[in-house]
Amino acid sequence: MALYAAITVGKEEEIRALLEEGHTPKTLIERGFAKSTVYKILSTTRTFLVHLRNSEWVIENVKIDKARHLPGEQISIVFDLTNLSSRDLYLLNVGVQTEWMITTEQKWYWYSQTINDVLKPMQKRTISLIIPIPIDIQLGEYELRFGFQSQYLPVTSYEDQVLEPKFSMPYILHIKYPLRPEKIFLSHSIRDKYLITGLQKSLDKVGFEVILGEDIQIPGALLDAKFKHFIESSAIFVAFVTHSAIFSKWVRLEIEHAIAMRKPMVLLKDRSLKIDLPYEWVEFDKNAPQEVLFEIVMSALKNIRSDQNWLNSPLVKTLSIALVAFLAGLSLSRL
Repeated sequence: MALYAAITVGKEEEIRALLEEGHTPKTLIERGFAKSTVYKILSTTRTFLVHLRNSEWVIENVKIDKARHLPGEQISIVFDLTNLSSRDLYLLNVGVQTEWMITTEQKWYWYSQTINDVLKPMQKRTISLIIPIPIDIQLGEYELRFGFQSQYLPVTSYEDQVLEPKFSMPYILHIKYPLRPEKIFLSHSIRDKYLITGLQKSLDKVGFEVILGEDIQIPGALLDAKFKHFIESSAIFVAFVTHSAIFSKWVRLEIEHAIAMRKPMVLLKDRSLKIDLPYEWVEFDKNAPQEVLFEIVMSALKNIRSDQNWLNSPLVKTLSIALVAFLAGLSLSRL
């Protein structure tokens, strides 16, 4: 098990180092790194050497005070703007524009700082800005673009005279609750993936890091050992017991591993599934809106009993064995 932990940690540190060298998430994903792992590291890294450039300028060494912010807070941003042109660059204003600052194509605003100075070729200027986040904004991910009003000197064309703001490619801000120390492992049949995607995003917004075993690739790893490692590294185990899950070998194995490790457990049983589990469950409707499923899961997480004495009691051990045997027998009886 230590081997898989070392592989995972090693990959995460490699991704972190590449991000800090200026590689974008897109390039890392194209190189074969798992998307979920890349964005997990991105969301927990406080300093990014991001290069947003065209042929005449570059924005780099972007530093944001923290990875996640809440509505009503302020974002502190520091970045460098370098003139890559062979001509002088007169800077009037430099600033940023977030997605929530754009109401329509004609109506928008940005937070800027008046520079009123000239950048010589290859000269760098460090910019510091503080951006307020609206108190009523929804949790989620928002684009941020760096921009500046400038003029190249000497003026040789009409474009050189235009002082309209030029904006960079987007950078992603996370307006979400800080990450909690508890990780959640979601056990599910691959056929129920559509239930999980929205739930994972909603849990992420409120600070829960969700582990989906199939999204984290460890080439050459034994699947059973990989899933066992991820369950062990999680604090809470959540299983979706549906028609598809009953016939899933992996769901049964994951539940068995979670029980053996005495993990606090939430069993979500599909309302249309007409069975009686020998274990307490929470019922849900697969056809209900994602918001309803999220509320059910959050309520269950709040009420979950994580008392170690209770988890290690003989009664729980007996019920746990009964649950695994029950699911295994049920899947066989329905073949």
